[in-house]
Amino acid sequence: AIAPCMQTTHSKMTAGAYTEGPPQPLSAEEKKEIDKRSVYVGNVDYGSTAQDLEAHFSSCGSINRITILCDKFSGHPKGYAYIEFAERNSVDAAVAMDETVFRGRTIKVLPKRTNMPGISSTDR
Repeated sequence: AIAPCMQTTHSKMTAGAYTEGPPQPLSAEEKKEIDKRSVYVGNVDYGSTAQDLEAHFSSCGSINRITILCDKFSGHPKGYAYIEFAERNSVDAAVAMDETVFRGRTIKVLPKRTNMPGISSTDR
């Protein structure tokens, strides 16, 4: 079975955060703040679910959102995910889990880098 892609769980919105009309894009500052509370997890087993990742990282702190990235053409998981925590200090606890074994694979855990518009790491 193919895991559902770009799967996000536990997006805890605060009461009153719902506004009429299309969702507002996040400002650069808001994105930076979220990135400071987020980690990149690499070498994730393709059969992993957001629930599996949540269980593995639950000791680090409260998780707002887990995103498992997939190839947009094939729909297959890319083998990495992003985890957004509620608190910034959870990132340090998560990074301490770098090189731990998750579903039989040694995972890579790094603080999420903030993507700057106009700066690409790939040549397309």
